[in-house]
Amino acid sequence: MMDLLLKLLGVWADQAGKVADLGLSYQGGVPLWIVLLLGLGLGALVFYTYRRTAEFVSPKRRIMLASLRAAFLFLLLLILIKPVVVVTVAGSVRQTLMLLIDSSASMNIQDLRVDQSDKVRAAIALGNADVKAGTNQQIKTGDSHNPTRADVVKAALKNDKLDLLPTLDRQFDVAAYAFDRDVRDLAVPRPRDPPVTRHMGELIASVVVVIGLMAAVVGAGLAAFFRPRLVGYITAGAGVVAFIGAIAALMYIDRQREFVNRGSAQIVSKDWVEKINATGPQTAIGDGLRDAILRKRGQPVAGVVLITDGANNAGSLPLEAAKMAQAENLPLYVYGVGITSPRDIIVSNIFAQDVAFVRDELPVTVRVRSQGLKGQTARITLKLGEDKVDEKEVAFDEDGEQVISLKVTPEKIGEFDLVANIEPRGDEVVKDNNTTLKRVRVIDGRIKVLLIDQMPRWDFKYVQTLLLRDRRVDAKFLLFDADTEVTQIPNSPYLKTFPIKKEELLAYDLIIWGDVDPKRFSPQQLEWVNEFVAKFGGGFIMIAGKRHAPHSYRKTPIENLLPVEFDQPVSSLANIADKPVRFELTPTGKSATMLKLSDKEQENLQKWAQLPPIYWAARVSRPKPAAEVLLVDTDAGRASRISKMPIIAQQQYGLGNVLYIGTDNTWRWRRNRGVDDHARLWSQMIERMALPHLLGGSKRTQLNFDRDNYMAGERVTVFARLYSEKSFEPVTDPSVGATFAPLDGASTVTPRRISLRPAPDQPGIYRGEFVAPPAGNYRFKVDTDPATPLDFTVSEATIELSETALNVALLKDMATATGGAFLREEDLHKLGDTVRKNSPQKLSTFEVEFWQSPLYFLLLMTLLTAEWILRKVSQLK
Repeated sequence: MMDLLLKLLGVWADQAGKVADLGLSYQGGVPLWIVLLLGLGLGALVFYTYRRTAEFVSPKRRIMLASLRAAFLFLLLLILIKPVVVVTVAGSVRQTLMLLIDSSASMNIQDLRVDQSDKVRAAIALGNADVKAGTNQQIKTGDSHNPTRADVVKAALKNDKLDLLPTLDRQFDVAAYAFDRDVRDLAVPRPRDPPVTRHMGELIASVVVVIGLMAAVVGAGLAAFFRPRLVGYITAGAGVVAFIGAIAALMYIDRQREFVNRGSAQIVSKDWVEKINATGPQTAIGDGLRDAILRKRGQPVAGVVLITDGANNAGSLPLEAAKMAQAENLPLYVYGVGITSPRDIIVSNIFAQDVAFVRDELPVTVRVRSQGLKGQTARITLKLGEDKVDEKEVAFDEDGEQVISLKVTPEKIGEFDLVANIEPRGDEVVKDNNTTLKRVRVIDGRIKVLLIDQMPRWDFKYVQTLLLRDRRVDAKFLLFDADTEVTQIPNSPYLKTFPIKKEELLAYDLIIWGDVDPKRFSPQQLEWVNEFVAKFGGGFIMIAGKRHAPHSYRKTPIENLLPVEFDQPVSSLANIADKPVRFELTPTGKSATMLKLSDKEQENLQKWAQLPPIYWAARVSRPKPAAEVLLVDTDAGRASRISKMPIIAQQQYGLGNVLYIGTDNTWRWRRNRGVDDHARLWSQMIERMALPHLLGGSKRTQLNFDRDNYMAGERVTVFARLYSEKSFEPVTDPSVGATFAPLDGASTVTPRRISLRPAPDQPGIYRGEFVAPPAGNYRFKVDTDPATPLDFTVSEATIELSETALNVALLKDMATATGGAFLREEDLHKLGDTVRKNSPQKLSTFEVEFWQSPLYFLLLMTLLTAEWILRKVSQLK
């Protein structure tokens, strides 16, 4: 009714919206008081005239006739002041609404729905239950089964009872995307022409509405008082038909305009829904959300409808992406799919050293997570190759994760799969996530480490303890300011002096160098250390100190080893900071295996973010050109023009590797249950720096992957540090060819070629990417040195099955953080209204010249016609 009234006022559909306010004004040059006086005078004259009308007309009818005539004349007088209607409308700006639908393999889980509420939710999505009755309704037994999560989503989107897509499409430009590790288009409306307007058509239809209404009134009067009545009937009927036809025409014009403006018949057709294939090897909710936001940045977007089970296992943190959405003023409407407590055992991760020593016990820890199995037990077994080496009974309590400690003592040298397994139960929702494995190399030998410092600093003490406990390590210690009696103890690991012969120094695989005065060494001994790394491929780690390291080593052979430059005078470096030093991993540091605090990418980043701050870091200028910076100080005041100040950096120096640790505060990371993280970090750094020398591998070609194991379909990143064969200078070729092939000759996978590209500003460092092939063991080698291969393992895609429960907490937090809403199947019928209410309203005010509008003309003709009919009824001329 309001739409018709607006059209009669001359307000067309592209101006109309929800009327927020109406007001009156006038534009004529004649003062209003003059018009009022004239109106009173004309009114008095009209009433006086009708008073003298024939006496057979009743007084009430004469008053009615006089009122109609006076109102008609008053409307004519209003033309002198040109009245206008001030209309304020609140209209929604046509916006895009993004559908972001999870297409990862976890959406292919077929939930065993035991709870009644879960059965009802599936029935609602499948169209077998009342969409508005909630989860307390009763459903027929045959109306509920156990569809996959993807099937539930498809059914909900195509459900005519929910009418989800058409409802959203009537109000928004709906753009649908699927995501797993990456984002891809499902149904994105094409760019449209400017909105079509039909002012002339609406004007004609509005006039026909008025004429038809008047014809109906006149025809009714003719039929009542004139013969033959057929003329009146025909006139009235024609008027009614014209009125109805004009109203239908106006409605058709509006629908055509809405369809043309919307331009998203592709969404309503729902054909794209079948393109949702739950096959993605990983779920990156944070990355997917960021990608979607960036695609529509700068455009009017009403929000994002995120459809997922919340099983995030890759990419950036979802809550960080939600903060980005909040900053962009994009509410998240999260539809959670799945059940909250499926029965499942998940053997998610196995941790052990990459290199084990024959006949030396290797500790192994396995993460096992259970859901819905309180009070139940299971047996976990550990195999090395084909041999069962350990087993243990696992008792399950509340839903959650527990760490199971196992052990293995390798008896044979070689490379083996270390496999942890729990036999699947019959009532588990997923039976393919009960096994995990890790590739382990078994060797014969021990890592020989020399740890040197001047005083027993905290880092020295904790690293020393770690080395003494590690059976793989044969460690010696040199403390220049220690009591000499400790060196007199039989079989003492303490040395009296630095090795006095070069051969003694070369027997070590790794030297860890502390805050020692360089005057404690002869120039020849410092040169030996340089040669130990450059010519004999040894590893070298420097732990910076407040007195000497690294700044006292300027213009010594040790300075050449280090991956950082320092040029401040020594006198300015002895300050001890009392403020926390914040740090962050660089992109290279995030992918560095030796800095991994967890094998899970997201958990690793979380652990680094939660580490306590350090309170001192050595001031250095910048990294050297060939250095890889792994950890930096976030303070811009300590940054150089080139980069942030390095705290941890590494570089290849000659045949060996050097790691610089610019703080003696790593011991602080033991706080807040960080003991295991501190031990893991140092074990990995020691292993990474020492094993190349121990294993006697190639010194001019070093290959490593960003992870130890991959799943089929994942993106693999390989890094190569390459040096020329003769001059041992960094390779500078624009690209380097490489090949990977299956180790099993019977495999049907053919060898594949890839190209490695040089890393910017890092001479000799190359990087390449490829998609992990089918499950199996593979060997990778570069063309420049095919004799130095690197093996890697590809497993079946199981990471998607490591999170089988609907992550309600995460999804609710994301929705709440952005001002959106979390929904289940019983809430989907409210989605359109929820999004619309949160969409911004645009208030617009405009003036309509009432005295020129069809409504004004209709009022004049209605008053005149009514008076004429009433006069005929009263038998007046």
